[in-house]
Amino acid sequence: MLGRMCLGALLVAVWVGAGCSTDRAPSAARDQLAKQTGGDGVPEHVEGGVMKPRKMATGFVPQVALTGESRNAKGGAVLLVGPQKMPVYIDGMSHWGARLGEEGLVVEGALELTRYLPEAQTLEGGIVTQGVMPGSRQWVLGGAKVVDKATRPQVVPFSLMRSAWTERAACLDAIEGALEAANERSEDFCVGVELPERKGLVSYALWHKDLFAPENQGVLGNPGGKARYALCDPSTGSFDSFVFWQ
Repeated sequence: MLGRMCLGALLVAVWVGAGCSTDRAPSAARDQLAKQTGGDGVPEHVEGGVMKPRKMATGFVPQVALTGESRNAKGGAVLLVGPQKMPVYIDGMSHWGARLGEEGLVVEGALELTRYLPEAQTLEGGIVTQGVMPGSRQWVLGGAKVVDKATRPQVVPFSLMRSAWTERAACLDAIEGALEAANERSEDFCVGVELPERKGLVSYALWHKDLFAPENQGVLGNPGGKARYALCDPSTGSFDSFVFWQ
């Protein structure tokens, strides 16, 4: 069996600095915002303009290793992944220090798509505070640490793979269709970078969420029996077959 080492949304952010600034609104408007939100209009993990580690959501939040370029964004430190340089926020980090601008940086943590950044608020009088579009979600890596060599699977969810590696979209769409036909949900899988296969096909490693369950950590084989390789023809974007892990 091949080794298990495999490898989301563009932000319209007007958030300034590490905290949510409402300095352009009159003090009365800021007071109104405080009444509406019970505070200063920022998520619980932003305190006094400083990013604090946030309790991650329950459910399927895979522990992964991401490789990318370290950059600073208005909403905090990010790792840009894939050819499209999609931003993944580093939970609790307002900015990169000495490692800013490094390419090929490997960071491990719990990957989640969630409402992370402060959202814009519309106040009385039509005043709009600074923030991201209400309801928008961002990719976040929680409990993150920089490592010299990945010790966790280098995989990402389907939606992030499609956004960051657009040239693979046709194959990913075909694989998602095949999963649906097999009564599986693509949301329950993470996918790794393609590996060359026979007859011009490429193979994507599909890690099922069962592999990330605490009770299955360190267990050999295919606990749950749902992890597999998906073979696809990149020239046509057509699905070929599944090969289940043993």
